[in-house]
Amino acid sequence: MRAILVAAALCLAAAPPIFDTPRALAQEAALNDDAVNACALAFLKALRKKDVGEAMLHSTVPFIAEDARILKTEGELREYLTKMLAAQQDDSVLPNAVFGVLDYEGSRAATAKEALAIRDQVLTKADRLVGIGRDGFSRGVLLVKAKDGKPVVVGIGY
Repeated sequence: MRAILVAAALCLAAAPPIFDTPRALAQEAALNDDAVNACALAFLKALRKKDVGEAMLHSTVPFIAEDARILKTEGELREYLTKMLAAQQDDSVLPNAVFGVLDYEGSRAATAKEALAIRDQVLTKADRLVGIGRDGFSRGVLLVKAKDGKPVVVGIGY
């Protein structure tokens, strides 16, 4: 009897993770281009309005800041966004458009090793990079991943 239980346990351990399938499907749906685009635009709009609370609704931690620091708490993220927006003198340079959505995995070959070392601490292969800009000019990227079935921004510019 014990041998049968051990064999059954080994078979289950080696089996593909069928119970993770709904989670994987939810993550995939959350990261479709339209949802990612909407999340990025909502985050950018909140920044242009200097509404940190609204920006926090569209982001999460861990979060990669522009200086490559990884913010680990919501308090750190709130402080970072508040200081970033307070230092912004000219709102006309803040991005207001999404230029494209890329799979993180597909972008890796063209990304510097230093950036990958930072991004890999927060992103998985299935996550997205969102090219952002204003008036036809690139202003960097947002890093986006799925959390609780919806896309959220987890980094700016790095």
